[in-house]
Amino acid sequence: MRDSKADAMKRMVFLIEAVHHAARMFAATAADERLDPPVREFAEKIHEQAEQFEFELRTEMTRLAAEPVIVCETEDIDLLLGFEAMLESYRQAQESNVTPHTRAMINRQYEEIQKAYEEFATIGKPTRRTLPYRSRLPRRRGGHTPRMW
Repeated sequence: MRDSKADAMKRMVFLIEAVHHAARMFAATAADERLDPPVREFAEKIHEQAEQFEFELRTEMTRLAAEPVIVCETEDIDLLLGFEAMLESYRQAQESNVTPHTRAMINRQYEEIQKAYEEFATIGKPTRRTLPYRSRLPRRRGGHTPRMW
């Protein structure tokens, strides 16, 4: 069963938050001179893509005349987990009841992020040790400290 428009918009907000935080993590990784050049170069490339996707998602929310939605407190995660959380947010948004235009954009972005994730996995199998930056992503259950999107 499809969710309501409000639920779909909430999933979109979670997606925007996930993409935003992933972009921050990629920027920090690209700037970290302690990391191997292939990891830093990849992070720089995907950072630009994540920022573009965030812009597109925010523009789509404005186009849909969505009102601000309350989102929950965030939790610390590392870069690899942040990448996986972003992919999961895309999957959740794909399941929501959005317009065909929005669905096409989400599907296109998801495919590109999935390809980037696969490429990321080939760059020396990054670990938490080689990816020290931690960020915050939306926590969907438990300790809620609401704030406006």
